[in-house]
Amino acid sequence: MGAGNAGLRSSLRAALVALAILLLVLAIVLNVIIVGRAIDKLHDFGSFAASGINARNGNNPYDPTSELIFESTFPMTGAGGRLPNLNPPFTLLFFSVLTYENVYLAANVWRVVSAILYIVTVMLLAFRYKPSLLRVIWSFALAGIWHTIGLGQIYVVLLAL
Repeated sequence: MGAGNAGLRSSLRAALVALAILLLVLAIVLNVIIVGRAIDKLHDFGSFAASGINARNGNNPYDPTSELIFESTFPMTGAGGRLPNLNPPFTLLFFSVLTYENVYLAANVWRVVSAILYIVTVMLLAFRYKPSLLRVIWSFALAGIWHTIGLGQIYVVLLAL
């Protein structure tokens, strides 16, 4: 009887792991779709781009009046406003070069590079620490990382450093 219970527990565990993997893959797909919806928008990257462009043109890089600066509103609370770049000055050098041509193309290149850097970072950590497959898949299902990529934020690059 004990061997039967062990087999049942093993089968149940395998089914739960398979279900967890399926749900995590679904979460990854949904997050990638959300990032895909950001393709034609600048979001936070617009604020970084505005700073870089202003710095390149000899203007105040932290001036919040550029039309590229991301503006967010929360109608239910009446809150919101313009979200200028608040990153340190050394980022201005990078964004002044990156935004030299098409800002929208630069934003999408930034998103792709961020996604690749995140994948490489997770894989390097996985090779080093050998976590379970479930944990590796979980690391790709985290909504926050995909939203960071979709918004064009700099945090994935900082993580990879």
